[in-house]
Amino acid sequence: MQSLIESGELEQVLGVMVGLCAVLMPVAIVFIVLHFRHRRSAETLATVRYLADKGMPVPADLLRSGKDDRAASDPRSMLLTSLSTLGAGVGLMIFFYTWTPMRFLWGIGALVAIVGVAQLIGLWLTRKPTPDDAGTGTG
Repeated sequence: MQSLIESGELEQVLGVMVGLCAVLMPVAIVFIVLHFRHRRSAETLATVRYLADKGMPVPADLLRSGKDDRAASDPRSMLLTSLSTLGAGVGLMIFFYTWTPMRFLWGIGALVAIVGVAQLIGLWLTRKPTPDDAGTGTG
């Protein structure tokens, strides 16, 4: 260890280690998520098989996924998601712009904010007209 410090190679070794960790960390997170999702599916399948072998009815809730399908298309949920994305983008813009050494990265926040604005526009374009809107057309 002392020879690494004296020769100046410690910085190079640490640079490689940090880069390697930065690349492998997202891979590890995805692997962990997929592992536990697979394990949950296998346990659900084992439960269904057990119930079928015993001649018991399989509850419909057991076969549904963990998320409710309606929650993804709920306008309030979509509005919250798009406003959160817009807020995160504005926050990143302010953060990078005020941090002088990284001021040139404010565009990353602008990109995230633009995605949030695009989600809001998409939500506005796909809204369902209410009965009150039916009589307000021009013409």
